[in-house]
This record gives sequence, C-alpha cells and structure tokens, in this order.
Amino acid sequence: HSFNYYEKYIDTYISPSKFLASMLSKRIHKTIEVIPNFTEVIDVKRSQSKEQEYYLYYGRVSEEKGVIEIIDIFKKTSLNLIIIGKGSIEKEVNERIQDADNIRFLGPKYGKELFEYVKNSKYVVQSSKWYENCPMTIIESFALGVPVIGSNHSGFKDLIQDKETGFLLNFTDKNEAIKELKKIDTIDVSVLQKKVSTFYTQNLAKERHLEKIINLYNSLLNK
Repeated sequence: HSFNYYEKYIDTYISPSKFLASMLSKRIHKTIEVIPNFTEVIDVKRSQSKEQEYYLYYGRVSEEKGVIEIIDIFKKTSLNLIIIGKGSIEKEVNERIQDADNIRFLGPKYGKELFEYVKNSKYVVQSSKWYENCPMTIIESFALGVPVIGSNHSGFKDLIQDKETGFLLNFTDKNEAIKELKKIDTIDVSVLQKKVSTFYTQNLAKERHLEKIINLYNSLLNK
C-alpha cells in the first residue's frame, strides 16, 4: 500500500463476495468485480426415506464456527442434528451431546460419503461466529439442492436469500434461534429445494463462473 503497487499495476480486482468487496473498497480505489467461487461435487441420489430426517453441520469443529451454540440450541428442540468434521473442540462436543438423543457427532467424512449426508439432510446449518467470505459449504449444499440456515452476517448474506434459498439467523440469541428453527421445521422444504437448484444454476455453477471470468479477462485484454 505504501508504494502504491496495487493502484499502479492492477486493473481490476475479483472478489468472491460483495461483503469482501465492500471491505476492499475502503482501501482500494479500483474496479472490484464480484464473481463467487464455484465447486464440483460428487453427484449422489437423495434418499426417499424420511425416517431419519435431520439437520446437518459439517466443517471445522472449532469454537469460532459456533458448533457449541448450535448444540445448545438443538438440545432444546426435538430436531435431529448430525455434526460432521474435525477440529480443536471434538472432546467438548462429545461431552456436550452425551445427554442429547437427537444429536450425533460422526467425526470427519469425505467425498461421496460426505455428500450423501449433505444431499439427504433437510437443511445444512452453518453457525459461524466469525466473518466468512464466500463459504464453500453453502455452495456445495446448493449444488446438491439443499437449503442452508446460516449466520446473519458477512458472506452468508451474499449467498443465502432469506426465506428463499434458506434462512439467516442470529445464533448468539439462542432463545430466538430455537423459536425460528421450530417455525422453519414446519415449512415445506421441497419448495426451497427447487429455488436453491435454480439459484445455483443461474449464479454459482461452474459454467457461470467461467463465463464471468473469461468475459472479464477479455474486456481487460481489449482495453
């Protein structure tokens, strides 16, 4: 910054989210194009059985991800929660769920096995307390047609259209979050699943990402 390199030698910045772009714009006075990340997931089939209907958290099992908060919240409901991942608070998670019949911690899962859990969940829950840029777990969930209940801040607000492709909650207000989850559980999730698939195809698919990137590069080369 002090040598002004960023202003001299960069024509355009690419940001995966409006959230990051707004933060960059405070320091950088160049064009910032918002082009979300994309991912490729292993396509799996959705089970037709509703016997084990569940909500899913997957990712890093650490304090800043709000895992303890969602455990405390789900313990006050009859909703089933599965936690998948690994991290620094695994021991605390296991201790916390000992008296909770509706919560299971499965440790890390990968590839097809992980995506089967994602595809067959009712909602993916992402409760991060820290800011996140463009959460890949949301993009993966959307790619599999699964709506997401996420924190009401940062990059979550870029990807989740509240009440359309998921829900934005304040997980730090546990009593309010419990009330909202119970309401959400009564909604026909199939309506949101269709909206998620449409949103993903139009905004987050690999083809859409590459189209935006190539168009941007061409516009810069033709200057």
